[in-house]
Amino acid sequence: MYWHFSIFGLLFILYVLAKVKNNQFSEGKSILWITGGILILALSFFPEIVVRLSVLLGVDYPPSLLFLFSILYLVFMTFLQDHEISLLTRNVKGLAQSIALLEEALASFRHDATNDCRDQRRGVD
Repeated sequence: MYWHFSIFGLLFILYVLAKVKNNQFSEGKSILWITGGILILALSFFPEIVVRLSVLLGVDYPPSLLFLFSILYLVFMTFLQDHEISLLTRNVKGLAQSIALLEEALASFRHDATNDCRDQRRGVD
């Protein structure tokens, strides 16, 4: 057992949970990060899993398989974040357009209200 990896995995999980508790992290994303922490814990308790998987997949150097899975996991997380950024960008664009239309309508309303007040002061209907 690699105790330092166990401590790291446990601290990582606790850190993510603390961020969720303080509303600094979404629950949906935290599940993926907690899963990563659990995998770190599992591999620290059972390092032979990597060796068996590398033999099964025909990988000569077991740590390279671990790096491959880590890179794939990070690419997946990057894809999810990019997707979320795209959705948020679209929402911001829509909100900006709505605000522009509302500001234009408000300016038109103020202009009409100002003209109506002037006309009423002059006695013109």
